[in-house]
Amino acid sequence: MTITGFIGTYRNGVSAQIDAHGNNAAFLCNKCDHPVLAIAREHQRGSSTKNPAICLGCGERFIIEPQESTKNIIISNISELQEVTPVDSDSQKTSHNITVSFADIELAFDFASAGQPFESEAYVNLHTGETYFYSDYCDTEEALPEDIKDDTKYIALPHKNDLDLGKSLAINFSYEFLPDDIEKIQSIFHKKGAYSRFKDLLEERDALDKWYDYENNETEKALREWCAENDIKING
Repeated sequence: MTITGFIGTYRNGVSAQIDAHGNNAAFLCNKCDHPVLAIAREHQRGSSTKNPAICLGCGERFIIEPQESTKNIIISNISELQEVTPVDSDSQKTSHNITVSFADIELAFDFASAGQPFESEAYVNLHTGETYFYSDYCDTEEALPEDIKDDTKYIALPHKNDLDLGKSLAINFSYEFLPDDIEKIQSIFHKKGAYSRFKDLLEERDALDKWYDYENNETEKALREWCAENDIKING
């Protein structure tokens, strides 16, 4: 749905400062005033409690509900929704009873994270564990199932930026291992070609292998947490 020009309202009725353009909505967290980005597309951040928009300032999670008739976007704090609506562990708990190899999850994640967000997509069948791939820039062997948007059957793999495994991971690494270079590294990430220049600096500091180990460990940790949150059992 295109939401350009929509206004925003928190679920409690308070007006939200929001910038809505295309499918994207940027608003301020009502807990810490940190900017939050949500996307008005199925399986994307902010579309459901399974795929929340997360505030990087305090960790608060949100969903957005665009109301086309009123050109309004209702912004809900998931924590408050859970407080208002108690969960019945027997009737509400989702159990897919599938097991997927970590290698398959990692491959699908790498595919979804290639390039910019939305350029490539990868999905997991929540009933069979089968993975599906789609990209605007390359041919895939099989077409996506017609019901791929049914979130009771499939879930989209996140882009690395959704799990804070892009620029923020590099900055965190730099604070921990290259504190003397932090201003230079932050400057690097304000320009195009940042990762190439970042890796050049790491090589100069003899820290490239340490970065790869750090990146691999943090990626695996984030992917396993994402699988656990979405009730996907991992083999391997």
